[in-house]
Amino acid sequence: MTNEIISNGTEIDKAVIYAGSVMRFAANLIDFVIIGIVYALIIKIIGHGFFQGIITSIGIMLFYLGFWNKRQATLGKIVFSMKIVDETTLQPAKKEKYFLRFIVLYAPFLITLILDNLINSIFNNWKVFNVLFSSIFTILTLILVICFVSIFFSKNNQGLHDNLLGLAVIHD
Repeated sequence: MTNEIISNGTEIDKAVIYAGSVMRFAANLIDFVIIGIVYALIIKIIGHGFFQGIITSIGIMLFYLGFWNKRQATLGKIVFSMKIVDETTLQPAKKEKYFLRFIVLYAPFLITLILDNLINSIFNNWKVFNVLFSSIFTILTLILVICFVSIFFSKNNQGLHDNLLGLAVIHD
């Protein structure tokens, strides 16, 4: 329960409604489509390569951290009136928690993207590096899938990443 102040200045109890797993999935899908469109535009403008990996990584980081810090939600979550809050206070989380959330969920992919582009530009698509990076990418994808699938099976629809960081996704 949280307290809500009504117009005459008294407090009433308001039930916390945790965001459902299907709505969270749909919100992430919206975010991934937006990122995919921007990614395609970046490739169209500057092509593949090391700088494309860096620009894409910085853009994705700014997208998530910017929205989480300013609105406690990305565009997908805003569409469904959800926000990411501190689990105990139900207030906006500290910036450090949003940064750690990003690190847990997305930073490994972005590092792999940058390294893959760098090594491919240096060694011109050597098969040994392609196998190495596809293996790393598969492992990171499994970790991300576990984080998201755990939302469907946990109390309050929290993902593993939310539980680790003391965060919750609630309806605004």
